[in-house]
Amino acid sequence: MTDSKLQKIYLSKTIAAPLEKVFDHWLIPTFVGNWMFEDDKVLELANEVKPRGNFSFKVSNGGEEKEYSGEYTEIRRPDRLAFSWTSSSNPERESQVLVQFQYDNNKTRVKFSQRVNLDSDQDIEHVKDVWSRRLNALSERLKLA
Repeated sequence: MTDSKLQKIYLSKTIAAPLEKVFDHWLIPTFVGNWMFEDDKVLELANEVKPRGNFSFKVSNGGEEKEYSGEYTEIRRPDRLAFSWTSSSNPERESQVLVQFQYDNNKTRVKFSQRVNLDSDQDIEHVKDVWSRRLNALSERLKLA
């Protein structure tokens, strides 16, 4: 087994929607369930939107239940969110997420970064792919709104 090492992941996505609307879709449980877990069946969403507030998202995929949880370390409406992120499938692998929002010319640019301990380049690509699909789903969801 390889030793895990701290990795940094960076993604960026421009979304054709107002800043506040994009920001709210990261915090309001109903919205989060519609884009972040579109391949999963959402079982339960709990969110305490305040600094040091906790969140928990329980989902099922193919009969396997997972829980994603964390704590908000910063909520600066409408331009910045920072939080911890843990999956029940890898509870020892807590990561730190920073999401920045910039509004320009009727679009919102989302800059996503995550610091996480991973074992291999394959793991890095998997995590990037998951968050990239989530950002694309958010963009598509807001096009329809």
